[in-house]
Amino acid sequence: MFILRMIDEGRIARNYELGDNYSVMSKFYNPKEFQDFCDLHQVMPEMADGIISDEDGKFFTLHKSTHYYVMTESGKTFERLQF
Repeated sequence: MFILRMIDEGRIARNYELGDNYSVMSKFYNPKEFQDFCDLHQVMPEMADGIISDEDGKFFTLHKSTHYYVMTESGKTFERLQF
């Protein structure tokens, strides 16, 4: 089980359950796939730097100004996402 932890500029932390699988897409590293995803899901690409989606297809836009961590069930950091 993975959890997405977001810490924004105001130091407000939010946690979201991702389930057992998740996918991350960067606008910088995957520009074509990122644009295709934005077109399909009506996301304005200039408003995001990346996308993370859970195993059910729910997604969150990711921004450079926010810190993102994928955590395990036990609370350990599995991955730090940087854009």
